[in-house]
Amino acid sequence: VSYEEILKALRDQILQSTVVIITSGERKEANAIFAILNAKGKHLASIDLIKNQIFSICDTTEPADYAEIKWNSIRNTLFSGNETIGMGSFFRHYWISKYSASSEKKLYDKFIKIIRPANEDTYKRFLDDLDKNSKYYMRIINPSRNDYNNRKEYFWLFQYCSNKNCTYGCF
Repeated sequence: VSYEEILKALRDQILQSTVVIITSGERKEANAIFAILNAKGKHLASIDLIKNQIFSICDTTEPADYAEIKWNSIRNTLFSGNETIGMGSFFRHYWISKYSASSEKKLYDKFIKIIRPANEDTYKRFLDDLDKNSKYYMRIINPSRNDYNNRKEYFWLFQYCSNKNCTYGCF
């Protein structure tokens, strides 16, 4: 397939797309709309459903919006290295390593089933663990000698994880 044909196919897909933007002044309303879209059979990414679930329960905004701050911290960590990692990829790897193997389609259902009770304290602890593990994850995906305090005995680990052939499976 020629480069020109690929560009034409991409153009055609973009021109045939429909973008719907729904704005809301209140997060609860936005979460409700999101849940309704999911219930209507619209395919939504598991990470978006999980985020919606967490944000619908952790809705306290005073003195600070804990869920929003933690979520942004995780996202910033994942975007901090030379190789940026999507939240969906990180979350799936995190879930598989901590809980069980799961397809992307079943991830949300497993989250609802395993992370119990569905209350603010449980979700805050979950976000804390996710935030902590995002930092560990980036040490593996985007290693730096500074991660290991420039200690010589860890240089082999840095070199091993820096090898592009092992980026997603060095351990």
